[in-house]
Amino acid sequence: MTLLLILDPVSRRSKARGQLLLALFGVTPGEATVAEAAIRGESAAEIAGRRGASEATVRTQSRQMLAKTGADSLRRLAARAAALPRGPSTNSSEPHQR
Repeated sequence: MTLLLILDPVSRRSKARGQLLLALFGVTPGEATVAEAAIRGESAAEIAGRRGASEATVRTQSRQMLAKTGADSLRRLAARAAALPRGPSTNSSEPHQR
């Protein structure tokens, strides 16, 4: 399996971990975005406002993501995600391959 991560330097760590959750647990891109925001400590209201979505949508995505990952709260999911490796180094322009 090859995993290529494209990272934004501003929020590189949370995005990389959100993408790892996507790859490891099959969360949707929307769920991964919620995870990234939760890792940064954003509330459901903040996430919804930034995404132009309702809080109900964010909460639904959160519940679905928690079910897929086996975590019982976003705080625990964020802690687990923070413990994940960052992914391949971005110092090279070549994709990381196994």
